[in-house]
Formats: sequence, C-alpha cells, structure tokens
Amino acid sequence: MTHHFRQNLCAEISVIIRTLHIVLKFSPFKRSGSFSETATKGFLPDNERSLFAFCEFWIGIFKAVNLPYPTVTVISELLLLLFLSCTECIRILLGRNGNLTERSVVLLVSVGLTIPSICGVLYFLLWQTYVLRLEVVLCAIQLTLQGLELAAALLCLAKFYKSVHRHEVAILLKITKAFS
Repeated sequence: MTHHFRQNLCAEISVIIRTLHIVLKFSPFKRSGSFSETATKGFLPDNERSLFAFCEFWIGIFKAVNLPYPTVTVISELLLLLFLSCTECIRILLGRNGNLTERSVVLLVSVGLTIPSICGVLYFLLWQTYVLRLEVVLCAIQLTLQGLELAAALLCLAKFYKSVHRHEVAILLKITKAFS
C-alpha cells in the first residue's frame, strides 16, 4: 500500500511540475507605464502564485498520513500555511497597488510584510518536524521570488523617494522613528 501511494504521489508531482512548466512557458509578462509592475506583482500570474501553498498543503497531508505526526503539529502547520498564504496575498496586493499608484507608504508596508512571509517559508524549509526534498526545492524557489520582489520593491521605493509628496515624507519619518 505504501509503495503504491508513493508511486501515485510521484505521478501527481510530475503532473504538477509539467503543468507549471507549461504555464511558465506561455505566461505573458505584461508591460505597463509604471516602473516595474511585473517585478512587484511577481513573476508568475496570480493563479500560479498559490502553487506553493497548494503543494505545501498536499505534502502536509502526505506527511500526516505516512509519517508519525502528532495531530497538534499537523493542525499548527496547516494554520501557519494559512497565515503565510494570507500574508503573501496581502503583500503582493499592496506591492502591486503601491507600485501602480506610486505611493511609497503602501509599497513600504508591502516590504514590511515580506519579513513574516520569509519567516514562514523558512519555517517550512528549516524548522518543520519532517522536511522533504521537494519542500526544499519549493521553499528555495519561493525565497528566490520573494528576494527578487523585495529588490524590485526597494528599487521602486528609491525611485519614488524623489517624487514623494511632503505628506508622505512626514509619514515615512514617523514610521522610521517608530522602528528606531
């Protein structure tokens, strides 16, 4: 039974990887008048941004069925995945809106939300009870995308800094003093 389940899981993973390859091959990058909409939006379309959460969910189910997992741990990891997914959605939405409207405060909040997002992915990479090789690959891809999006957002902030209104400068100074 276990061998059959592993074969089915490998077949499903290969289908997911082939689908991802096809989507990446034919996904159009949209250009707009803003500085880097594709960079802060992400390199993948919205539907594929949830692929990490989808894979982590099913890997979690696989581990719960086949490995000796306490029920509390399974529930806590699923709740962490839900929190990570919500944080990612809000982060990307704010990053896109901040970039399109060229409002540095909104983009700064998006950059701030990158920290809990990265910590969540690092949990799945380093601190889980069991970490599969597939999860290492998925987390590495996710961290790479988050790093690139963070770099693009910081570039946008540097560009917007020159054209920021006085009101936004005052808000940025208050936020900076709060973190100092």
